[in-house]
Amino acid sequence: MDWNSVDKEALDLFRSLLRIDTHNPPGRETEACRLLAESLAEDGIESQIFEKEPGRGNLVAVLEGEAPAGERLLLSGHLDVVPTEGQDWSCDPFGARVIEGLLYGRGTLDMKHMVAMSTMVLKLLKRSGKPLSRGLVLALVADEEVGGGLGAAYLVEEHPDLVAGRYLLGEVGGLSLHVGGRHVIPVQVAEKGRALLKIRAQGAAGHGSLPQPDSALVRLAHAIDKLGRAQLPFHPTPATVDFLAGLADAAGPVSGRVLRALSHPVLGPRLLPLTGSRRRLFQAILSNTATPTMFHAGVAGNVVPERAEALVDGRYLPGQTREALVAEVSAVLGPGYVVEADVGADPVEVSPYRTEIYRIIEEQVRRHWPEALVVPSLTPGYTDAKHFSRLGIACYGFTPVRMPANLSFAELFHAPDERIPVDGFLWGLRVLHDVAAQYCFAA
Repeated sequence: MDWNSVDKEALDLFRSLLRIDTHNPPGRETEACRLLAESLAEDGIESQIFEKEPGRGNLVAVLEGEAPAGERLLLSGHLDVVPTEGQDWSCDPFGARVIEGLLYGRGTLDMKHMVAMSTMVLKLLKRSGKPLSRGLVLALVADEEVGGGLGAAYLVEEHPDLVAGRYLLGEVGGLSLHVGGRHVIPVQVAEKGRALLKIRAQGAAGHGSLPQPDSALVRLAHAIDKLGRAQLPFHPTPATVDFLAGLADAAGPVSGRVLRALSHPVLGPRLLPLTGSRRRLFQAILSNTATPTMFHAGVAGNVVPERAEALVDGRYLPGQTREALVAEVSAVLGPGYVVEADVGADPVEVSPYRTEIYRIIEEQVRRHWPEALVVPSLTPGYTDAKHFSRLGIACYGFTPVRMPANLSFAELFHAPDERIPVDGFLWGLRVLHDVAAQYCFAA
């Protein structure tokens, strides 16, 4: 294979994709689907575009293998991106400019790089002319940034046979971290569940000119302050224990002891302050969380409201429940408050996570970057794995990019000047290709 030619083709496709503004809302992903369909057609690959609403396209292309559909590998990425309004960009966020080896643009990391890489992998496997033992599915979806109702959820509910498979590779893992001088590649094997909590307080109504120290709004403010400062109990999952152990191996003996001890349910909360800038991440992957986001109270500036309500973004770990989260929050607040949880989305977890595809990922990362350490990870966020896992697919976050030590991908998601190293993207293309080829061509 002429990788120099492939690199140029992949980068051109990636930049063309970035120049299509698919910020959501309104999305307009169909335009991106058409670009990708044309690229696939150049290699004789048929694709289909599905729209639940006009302009909100999802593209599916399948290379069938000899094995049943339940053995297929899915490569998935979302086509929509978050808005750039109100952000201070140094260049056009949809200009796809390369500056000093970095490609700038909204969606470079979240997550049009995976869309471009996955499309190229399908093209390259077809171009090889070799029959596949196990099929490969490309599922590029709309609407992930606001829940996936027009994207992954729609495909799972309306076209489940098209996206059936054994494994899926999607977001968030695969982007390298730098810990203690070592390179670490996290592979997402689990993500937290989500529930919107409502916390209500009651108090006497009255005239705003008279102090009401026990009003509903004041009582709610005290409760939210207490919640914001609280540390909920630790519930280390097996994947998080292994993740911390991997970071400990990379960090060295002193920091490593702290990282390993974090997974202890009693010692961990006491050691959390020692983890510096990563404290919030460790807190999020080791415990259920409840983050206040909105207040609702009152009808006029001179009336003390009788009721006040706060909305809280609740996230709970695999093995936990919405009810357990409510109980933990209620214990922090004490009596006198009503805590309710709206139906949200359950956690997703591959357990045990060390499957065939995980071992292939380990093998191919070591081959392309011998110094790198592959570790399992859990994300506190939300991905389309919530939807695809409903089909019994084992969903992994693996969108490989080799990041430089001075560039943290976590700080670039949804941020101004989102960017990706061109050489890191091309490295990831090779890794993803070889992972898919090893699985799909396996005897």
